Amino acid sequence: GVAVSHGRKGIVHMLLERGANPNEHGASDSAPLTAAVRRRDADILQMLLAHGAKADIGKGDDASLVLATQRGDAAMVSLLLRSGASPETTDATGHTAIWHAACRDDAAVLALLLDAGANAAATDGVTPIACAAARGNDAAFDKLLRADAEVHALSRSGDTPLMLAARGNHAVIVRRLVALRVGLDVQNTFGDTALILASQAGAGDVVD
Repeated sequence: GVAVSHGRKGIVHMLLERGANPNEHGASDSAPLTAAVRRRDADILQMLLAHGAKADIGKGDDASLVLATQRGDAAMVSLLLRSGASPETTDATGHTAIWHAACRDDAAVLALLLDAGANAAATDGVTPIACAAARGNDAAFDKLLRADAEVHALSRSGDTPLMLAARGNHAVIVRRLVALRVGLDVQNTFGDTALILASQAGAGDVVD
């Protein structure tokens, strides 16, 4: 683990060739593969996987696929998926890798996850497309829309993606949702519609 954390490729290779367990957790309770992902060290990651490291060994906030997604490393995400990492991997709060990609507007990583079978509607209360709408992430929103993400899904407070986009003054996304005939009169748990939320937020582009 220490050799991986310090990027000592030669030492890592020697230890693996001599039979070191690539899945053994170190003193920090993190697996070598997790440390390689944190370092964004693709060479060591490939070494570990070639010597039997489990692509899904990290859990919660140490989940390798989530870490690679958070770092926007498409090559590493692709390698982990090809090596058996589940596209439905979640962090400690239940957010999936695809949720993180949508929130980062990372279309490249999002495409890899969707191609691997990730659920575009995966949620712990806020769907990936809702996060993209709330943050005005046009590229991620369009990719999720093409993957048949649920545009009517409600957050815990009853907000639709349209409401979230309207509140943030994300006019491009609002127009896309209105074109899909998403109900303008739908109310959240506080009785607010998308138009009310836009007006309260001073979102002039949306209100107009």
